[in-house]
Amino acid sequence: MARIRVLFESGEPERVIEFDPRKAPFQHDGRPGSILDVLLAHGVPLEHACGGNCACTTCQTCFCVGPRTIGT
Repeated sequence: MARIRVLFESGEPERVIEFDPRKAPFQHDGRPGSILDVLLAHGVPLEHACGGNCACTTCQTCFCVGPRTIGT
């Protein structure tokens, strides 16, 4: 299982989303298994004007990398 920790700028409580990457895609926007795909499928609203095709910058996210967070 993979895990994404979501911290909201709005002050909403943080969420930890656990998912099985092998079950991607989870919905129809973004590349299968992308952050956009996972967040939208788990009810986290994220603007994505181009449908997740990397053609605009509306779904930008900030990654806070720690010692055991993002693999290769």
